[in-house]
Amino acid sequence: MLKLVLIGLACLALSAAPVGAEEAPVVESIDISGNSAVGSGQILEVMETKAAGWKFWRQRPRLNRSALGRDREAIAQVYQNEGYYQARVEARVEEKAGRARVRIEIEEGQPVIIKRVNLALSSQDEEWRGNLTGVYQRAGLKEGLVFKLTAYRRAKVDLIRALAEQGYPAAKLGARAEVSVRLGLVEVFFKLEPGPELRLGEAVFEGLKETHQSVLENEITWRKGQYFDVRVLEKTQQGLLKLGLFTSVRLEPLLDQVRGGLAPVKISLVERSPHSVSVGFGYGNEDQFRIRVTQSNRSLLGLADVLSATAFYSARSYGGVVDYRQPHFLSRGQDFSLGLGHQDREEVSFSNRRTFGQIGLQRPLWGDLSLRAGYTLEVDRPYDIATARTPDEAQQYWVSAPAAGLVLDARDDVLDPKRGFLLNTRLEAAPRFLGSEVAYYQIDSGFRRYISPNDWLTLAFRVDLSTIDPLEPTDDLPIFKRLFSGGGRSVRGYPYQKLGPLDADGRPIGGLSLIEGSLEARFPIWKEIRGVVFTDVGHLAETAWTVDFDQFHYTAGLGLRYGTIIGPLRLDLGWQLNPPPEANFSPFQIHFSIGQAF
Repeated sequence: MLKLVLIGLACLALSAAPVGAEEAPVVESIDISGNSAVGSGQILEVMETKAAGWKFWRQRPRLNRSALGRDREAIAQVYQNEGYYQARVEARVEEKAGRARVRIEIEEGQPVIIKRVNLALSSQDEEWRGNLTGVYQRAGLKEGLVFKLTAYRRAKVDLIRALAEQGYPAAKLGARAEVSVRLGLVEVFFKLEPGPELRLGEAVFEGLKETHQSVLENEITWRKGQYFDVRVLEKTQQGLLKLGLFTSVRLEPLLDQVRGGLAPVKISLVERSPHSVSVGFGYGNEDQFRIRVTQSNRSLLGLADVLSATAFYSARSYGGVVDYRQPHFLSRGQDFSLGLGHQDREEVSFSNRRTFGQIGLQRPLWGDLSLRAGYTLEVDRPYDIATARTPDEAQQYWVSAPAAGLVLDARDDVLDPKRGFLLNTRLEAAPRFLGSEVAYYQIDSGFRRYISPNDWLTLAFRVDLSTIDPLEPTDDLPIFKRLFSGGGRSVRGYPYQKLGPLDADGRPIGGLSLIEGSLEARFPIWKEIRGVVFTDVGHLAETAWTVDFDQFHYTAGLGLRYGTIIGPLRLDLGWQLNPPPEANFSPFQIHFSIGQAF
């Protein structure tokens, strides 16, 4: 009986199988023609149909004619978003030997042009017309321009924000766009209702457990009674997040609790765990594989303070640091730090064991300008010195050095800046009367500038100047205090620390004056991949306060960047334009690391 049932099921399955069914062909390529207003990459991104690429381990995509029909609609929508309402999209397929070649043929037609932008305001608000007109024009809505949906949406957001920056957080906006495809024109209508003018009231905190509210009130950037400005709220949010105590910070004006024109602001906080362990990995061709483990303890005293212990290891160095930081120390905006640590690091010409303690204060002065001051007490034990100038250079040294400097940081992003600048200068002195066995003073200055003339290009520039000069009774600085140049974050095209004076065996001996500069253009290639072209220049002199323009070394190169949440992965190829005749290394250098070169 069981055999009869199995035979019946098999016959039923065979009868249900399609006769002569053929597998869909593999999509070998997708060719796009006729497009100029929209890039091929943007078109491919919205398509369900994909071509077989170089990733051989992935399943080979097969032709789906239903998906190809949806692709036509998606491409037409992309063109409509760009203002081309008459664009026609055809999809043709050429099949041969189980392979398909897809051809996307586009007739773009003429774009729709903005005929007029109308902004309706009440009579008492008419004085804003000029400013608000500039808002939507900067978004891309201007008579005579192509009408783009992204510009229309951006203009709506920007108009509401413009009022929220001027005391009107409850503004309402009506918007519509009347498109005449036949005439190729569009007329845009905006109607703004500002609502009541409000001022900022008290801050109401929610979600606090470990941290005293009085400490967090130092991060509030508005005064009770000042006109509402959404930028002030955003600055407060950034300050609270920067403390590292919260996973979420949200600020919301309580418009239903307005009293006397004052709107209280609710600050909703989600605290991070008071204790955590983080592990980080990385790789660079200079330090090679590296690992860092940090144990953090937050708000130990309820003062938004953080005590952390970090252990690190790489092919060049290993060690550990215990660090304590407290914001708003003694006065608002003044940050305090205290650190103790040990590091054993191998350089090209020497190694050094450094045990140190340091204390620091940072205080804002005006706007983005801040003052930094500190003191470092360290013990250095250089060893394996390949270029020792004196027989007793490999000994123990005590260094006692106070330092102070100014930092003006106006960058839009710390990890991957596109606009703004960074200016810093620092003076460190280690006189003998403070107990330093190595007496010197060192001045470091640096400038970085970032310009984005459009949405896809960033121009970056830097110049760094350093000099270190021995003080009596020190005649010659030990090697661990000398300056070095060359490498992935220095002058690319040179190996790590190999730009500058070398001994007879090609090992760096360091110098006392350093000048470096870079000019870089950063541009998109595909998705998260960006390209870079750069030129670097560097000069390292053996004596302090020395510049010899005949000894400047120049490099040029190309690079790739891949964006990640921790900063871009960086690959650079640099080559020397005027290599030194005594060089015993290749004129071409490859550098791989994480983060921009500067």
